[in-house]
Amino acid sequence: FWDRQLQIIERHVDEAVAQGAKLVVGGKRTGEGLCYTPTLLTGVTHDMAVMREETFGPVLCVMVVPDEEAAITAANDSEYGLSASVFTTDGGKAIRIARRLRAGSVIQNHAAVIYGIPEAPFGGLKSSGMGQVHGGSRALRGFCHAKPIVLDRWKLDKEEIWYPLTERTTKSLEKTIEFAFGKVLRRLMQ
Repeated sequence: FWDRQLQIIERHVDEAVAQGAKLVVGGKRTGEGLCYTPTLLTGVTHDMAVMREETFGPVLCVMVVPDEEAAITAANDSEYGLSASVFTTDGGKAIRIARRLRAGSVIQNHAAVIYGIPEAPFGGLKSSGMGQVHGGSRALRGFCHAKPIVLDRWKLDKEEIWYPLTERTTKSLEKTIEFAFGKVLRRLMQ
């Protein structure tokens, strides 16, 4: 990452500790450059920046919630939705929870494997990006621009709508527009 990101990581961790989170391990720069130790925070709350903003650093936060419903509510209460993880050995439960999470992808018992599956579209919802990568032709089309090329079917020497326009051409165009769009235009002008 870059120097501004390192400042964001430090601010998030420092603010969380100041607001009552417990720093279990890490929480500091290491050596020269832009290195930050892997960090574990417990006792975080949902109103802390480290839980509501994108930290994008080696920081893991543990927040205890009373039940599954509270966990889903807290996870969805964010402007971001790149990816989510559901840790459970019950596949049915993982699917049930995943369907309710507003995230671009949901992974059972893992944190980042989705990006390594080229067949699976990867991209976020809400403020977490635009479009998707991977996922075969569907995702690839997101990087494409359709370009229609229309060939001359009739091979005319001159069409009525070609430049320079004549009075006859103008009247013909007006009649065509009236025929094709007259009802719609009249409704819009009312």
